[in-house]
Amino acid sequence: NTPKMNRLRSRCIKQVKQLNINLKGSNLKEENINYKIFDNELVKTYRQLKNCWTNLYDENTTRSYSMNYFSHASNVKKALIKNVYHTTLGNTIKNVEVAYEWAGNLKSDKVILVIPSMSFNSHVCETEEDPSPGWWSKFIGENSQYGIDASKYKILCASNLGSPFGSTSPVSINPETGKIYGPTFPQVTPRDLAAIQNGLLEHLGIHKLHAVIGGSLGGMIAQHLAADYPEKVKKLVIMCTTPKTRPQTVALRRIQRIAIRSDPKYNGGYYDKGEPKKGMVVARELGMRSYRSADEFNQRFNWTPNIQKGYTLDVEDIVEPIFEVESYLNYNARNFQSVYDANSYLLLSRCMDMMDISQRYWKFLSSEDFNDQKNEQSELHYREYFKKSLELIQAECCIISSKRDILIPVSESKHLANSLKKLGKFVVHDEIDSIFGHDSFLLDYEVYNPLMR
Repeated sequence: NTPKMNRLRSRCIKQVKQLNINLKGSNLKEENINYKIFDNELVKTYRQLKNCWTNLYDENTTRSYSMNYFSHASNVKKALIKNVYHTTLGNTIKNVEVAYEWAGNLKSDKVILVIPSMSFNSHVCETEEDPSPGWWSKFIGENSQYGIDASKYKILCASNLGSPFGSTSPVSINPETGKIYGPTFPQVTPRDLAAIQNGLLEHLGIHKLHAVIGGSLGGMIAQHLAADYPEKVKKLVIMCTTPKTRPQTVALRRIQRIAIRSDPKYNGGYYDKGEPKKGMVVARELGMRSYRSADEFNQRFNWTPNIQKGYTLDVEDIVEPIFEVESYLNYNARNFQSVYDANSYLLLSRCMDMMDISQRYWKFLSSEDFNDQKNEQSELHYREYFKKSLELIQAECCIISSKRDILIPVSESKHLANSLKKLGKFVVHDEIDSIFGHDSFLLDYEVYNPLMR
């Protein structure tokens, strides 16, 4: 119910009334009136209204692309947790800060850590200090029907290292130069992000977590947290994630990164505020296509093109989309681009590429073994180190995967679940059939909430 939608509704009503006047006295019956006789202006207005509604639906459901959602909430706290942090790839980051928020029952001694995925910040749900909806508000609430009952648990959520939402990242000031890091920010891996989450727990004096929960990148970090600090994690809930990124996913993210770097306004990572617009929009649109299933797109959007007579190739379709699905992708990608930093996008995209639960053993692999995927010795090494890494996990595990996930196929979660079971771990693996694909853990609360409970 936005001003724009109200204007479009009023315009539709006026045009429908005029159409009815024009049809009066004709022999046409209502059931014989079809699309072709509708006035062009009415059709155009209706399409605009429908596009407006679908975009609003996405915002209200995921809370993922609105300016309010991405702004830092009033109750965000910051903690300096590391004076010097040594990354797994041999770099150092000084004065590491973490932005975090508390939610739920702050008197409870049962703490649940919710780890955001790439696009999200620390505002996971409504709080007394900040009643605005969080990115997981449909999953957390003061009711036993939610996945996490906020009346029973104390909930902690922190923005990840590298994300542009308050924690140390490429938009932060490098203490050694007095300038923002930009493209000089050291590359990090999911294991680094887990170490920083653990640093926050130490800072807050939290020695045991009732549960760690995360989807996508958040699920990768949660796995490392459970393996590297097993004594701290009682329950592990991970969704739409993988123990090791596969080449097909790396290939997709590579194209996204090329789109950003190919934009002249990227300027080697030293860009003006709000840039590089085109590169970020293309990267995000490509990503969004992999986050949802083909079935959702085909059912949700009309194919009919909004095309004018004399249409030629010189019309820039990135600016003037003619299909409903193009308008949806463009609208949401532009909103995302306006609030997300390009260097952070590149950093965390590559971070997810390097997900490997057995990363702690990388130093024992020779360069020949590490680079040769077909090397039999390398495969034996990986199987051995994968097993050793999973043996470290003491938590009870709940793994949820989506059968229509294009980005991370369900087979990867199944492999993780089966491997844990063979080691005698307590594992529940649920495969859901959600039309939302990879984004199901952000949207399909009616399915996920009972499984998490």
